[in-house]
Amino acid sequence: MHGWFGDHLFNRHLWVLEPEGISRALFWGCLICFSPFFGLHIFLGVAAAMLFRANIPVTLLIQFITNPATVIFYYPAAYALGAKLLGHPVLYRGRLMEVLREGDWRDWIDMMGQIGTPLFLGCLIVGLVTGLLGWSLVRLFWRKTPAHVAKVSAGKL
Repeated sequence: MHGWFGDHLFNRHLWVLEPEGISRALFWGCLICFSPFFGLHIFLGVAAAMLFRANIPVTLLIQFITNPATVIFYYPAAYALGAKLLGHPVLYRGRLMEVLREGDWRDWIDMMGQIGTPLFLGCLIVGLVTGLLGWSLVRLFWRKTPAHVAKVSAGKL
C-alpha cells in the first residue's frame, strides 16, 4: 500500500495551499468535474491530483460543482454546444424521453451514439475553458510574497 500510492498520497505538495498545486487543482478539477462521467468525478479527481501533483482538497471541492441538481441543466447545455460545433442537429429532450420509455436496448444504443460525441465535445470544451481560466487566474493573481520566498530559500517551508 505504501508503494507509489503511499509516496504520492503523503506528498506535502498535495495538501499545502501553494500556487502551483492550486492552479493544477483548478485545471484538472474543472476538466474532470465537467466531464460526462458523473458519479466517477471524485475518484478521477483524486487520481488526477495525485498523478499531476495538484492540491487534493481543492480538486475534491471542485468536483461538487456538478451534482444532481446542476447536471440536469449542464449536460443538455454541453450537448447542445457540442452539437452546434459539430454541425449536428440538436435532438430535443422529447425524443430522448420517447426512446427511454418506448425503445428497446438497440434504440437506446443508437440514441447514445447520436448524443455521445457532441456531449463529450461540449464537456471537453467547457472543462478546458474553465480549467484554463482557473489556472490562469491563480498564476496571474497569486504572487509570492518576499517572506514566502525567504522561507523557501531558507528551507523552512
